[in-house]
Amino acid sequence: MADGRGARVQGADGLRACLMLNVAIIGAGPAGVATALSILQCATNDVVVTLYYRRPGQRWTVGETLPPVAYGELNRLGAASVLRPDVHLPCAGSLSVWSTEEVVANDFLLDPHGTGYHLNREQFEAGLRQLVLERGARLCPEHTLRQVHANAKGYQLTFHTAKGDVATEADFVVDASGQNAGFARRLPLPPFSAAVWESVGWRWAMRRAATTPLRRRGLPNR
Repeated sequence: MADGRGARVQGADGLRACLMLNVAIIGAGPAGVATALSILQCATNDVVVTLYYRRPGQRWTVGETLPPVAYGELNRLGAASVLRPDVHLPCAGSLSVWSTEEVVANDFLLDPHGTGYHLNREQFEAGLRQLVLERGARLCPEHTLRQVHANAKGYQLTFHTAKGDVATEADFVVDASGQNAGFARRLPLPPFSAAVWESVGWRWAMRRAATTPLRRRGLPNR
């Protein structure tokens, strides 16, 4: 039996490789890791999840406040253990200013979800990456996305690394790279404004993904 590139595949291992579903996640911050954990919770062993991200420390991450409701989401993903009390401090509330001079208060004292947290962002993200690695995902640090090409299988992704450019293929791609939108901005779409462009690009990617039957490939068909 031959795969789509003409290389011969032998025996059960070859058949398993053909049926394997590859999910590439661009970015390994909280959004990327949460996506990976969600997939791994419901997927079979025939799903390979790989997170590609730049080397930690290439960008400066400031401290953040995590609201109480986030604890429930982390707990649902089996990731509440990353909120270690010796690293992250309890937070009874926060004050925020967004685009105006008005200060908005968020009081957590009466929140039914409990307390919030002052995060050590670097340690928080490191804990999440270690957890998703233990759950079976693959981590590829120092990978910067350079090129995206759609093909019959899904997408061919080219990354720049310290050892040169490397290419890989994925059936599905999740863009969790934040405002950079490294994957979405490389889709073949007209140059709209950033917000509209990313919205249209995401819908386009989702429509493309919907053409592949998920239930047979190890993911829930929803």
